[in-house]
Amino acid sequence: MKTIKILVPIHTMPDIPSNISLGIENIISEFEKTYLVKQIWVVYKPNKFIQTELNSVKILDYHNFPNALKILKQEKPDIIFATPSFNFIDYAFSLAGRFLKIPVVSSFNRAFIPKVFPKSYINLIFKNSVSSDNDNLNHQVMRSGKFIFSKLCFLFKTQLKIKMNLFEIFKDYIIMLKLYRSDSLLLSNPRFSTTLHWLSSEDMVEPLIAAGYNSESLVVTGHPMFDKFFQKNLNSKPSEENDKIKILFAPASMYEHGLYTKEEQDELIKKIILALSKNKNIFELIVKIHPSSGNISNYSKIIKEIDSSIPIFQKGTIEDYLYDTDILLTYKSGTSDILAILANKPVIICNFLNKKGDLLIEKGLAKESRTVEELIQQIKESSSNPIDDEKIKKFIHDFFYKIDGKSSERICKAIKKITNI
Repeated sequence: MKTIKILVPIHTMPDIPSNISLGIENIISEFEKTYLVKQIWVVYKPNKFIQTELNSVKILDYHNFPNALKILKQEKPDIIFATPSFNFIDYAFSLAGRFLKIPVVSSFNRAFIPKVFPKSYINLIFKNSVSSDNDNLNHQVMRSGKFIFSKLCFLFKTQLKIKMNLFEIFKDYIIMLKLYRSDSLLLSNPRFSTTLHWLSSEDMVEPLIAAGYNSESLVVTGHPMFDKFFQKNLNSKPSEENDKIKILFAPASMYEHGLYTKEEQDELIKKIILALSKNKNIFELIVKIHPSSGNISNYSKIIKEIDSSIPIFQKGTIEDYLYDTDILLTYKSGTSDILAILANKPVIICNFLNKKGDLLIEKGLAKESRTVEELIQQIKESSSNPIDDEKIKKFIHDFFYKIDGKSSERICKAIKKITNI
């Protein structure tokens, strides 16, 4: 069996689920049907760690290398997975891969392309933590800013090593700065394009071509992250008489990503937990925070002070908890909500801060609560207000192409066409 090496720059360890890692896991599983796959993960975190191997994945600490070119020459991968964005580390590997003529593949997933929030992103520089800190032990003055600078240096050294023109380097940074301050789609500049882009929906093709992307690099496949999910049945659970309404609260990591202040997020969580706790005679609540960016210490402190009986989980993915759930609750659309809707679970967005532009609310797929009183009423009525099947079908068509669980298979076929494997 032929061996292929796949290199992935990523901000989490292999055992921490994320949108990126779950999609890669499914793609790797598909490749392993015909190849012996060796994975190399270049993990970029604020602190150094001991390079090791975990679950048969070779893990490298980017701190131990001056630039991306050095790593690629050492590891000699056949394929590089990197986002088509101005993420400093991904862009460094994309540039170095292009320099060494190694195919770089990436994704455009329409449901997860966020809008830039200019003030919030600038404020990231001054944060004392980063999104991957899941406790308070590493907090220090401008920790986020120092980490950003470290990643920028890695990119700059890579650009110099591949002998990139200084004017082009300067142009890169001007474009990045404009994108940081723009309210346009975050991932829409062809300067950061890769060899191949797999797309989660057909509707993305024309806008990307219009933006300047090479049409031959765009392949509609669907989203690989959901392949295994689409093969499961999470639609129903055993019914019990006089059962309490089982609520899964999945807080969005808005502060951790610089989109809310800590005070805004903490106050929002307090209001939600307090309201649900007062109705525990009819509600049963569990809390599932993000596996990589959720700060377990902070969430536990807030929630346990209100009601110490509420269970809080961080390990695993949201689908591990959906089967035994009647309704999912959060305060910003994300992966958890989308999975809940695809599993035919009602979703309520607690928009107590009156934020605009929530995807699922705009699509009519989630209820919007602006007050605590409205939230409690909507939870009580959730069983009598099922999601409209036609809206779900349209959402699937617009954002996921197909739900046959074969997105990874389509991606692998597309990759084989542009490589020598």
